[in-house]
Amino acid sequence: MKQFFCALFAVAVLQANVLAGDGGQASSGGYFGPAAVMKQGAFLIGAEGQYYMKDDKAFGVLGHVRYGLAPRFELNGDLGFNRGEPYFGGSVEYQVFYDGPGAVGLTVRGGGFSNSDAGSGLDFSGMIGNRFSTFSLYGGLNMKVLLDPSNADNVYTLVGGIHIPFKAKVAFVGEVGANINDQNASYFSGGVLFYF
Repeated sequence: MKQFFCALFAVAVLQANVLAGDGGQASSGGYFGPAAVMKQGAFLIGAEGQYYMKDDKAFGVLGHVRYGLAPRFELNGDLGFNRGEPYFGGSVEYQVFYDGPGAVGLTVRGGGFSNSDAGSGLDFSGMIGNRFSTFSLYGGLNMKVLLDPSNADNVYTLVGGIHIPFKAKVAFVGEVGANINDQNASYFSGGVLFYF
């Protein structure tokens, strides 16, 4: 029951912030992975190519690292170039409900990022997902609270993706992000994850 109320609180905070937003200014990055955390002691390395649908600087390349810190907790790191600008970020993710056949999983993630001239700030996500026999689907809301520049609006993106394992330790991920308040930040991406 405690997990349910934590999840409900996280969704309420995200929803309240979405309703308060009035136009974004920076790129949204991505979520890039199923709604599940790494097992304790396990890690992954991933590479993602991004394409933003309406912008001069349309391409991005990001590397991802995830580590299972403790049961239900994961550390995340991202590094690369997003819209031609250096990007790095870090976050902690918590598995509220486990995904699996016939069960919907829920994760919440919070952290920070810097995208050079595009801005820096805090990053929050709530994702749901379901694991099927040969693939996983996930979707949810990503919110970036921009702290620098301070006059920029926050960025809210609806995210949907597919995670397809094609070898024991390798998976393909495809993702689409539809930005709610800044159409320049809508994107699609694809890449691979290597599990260790």
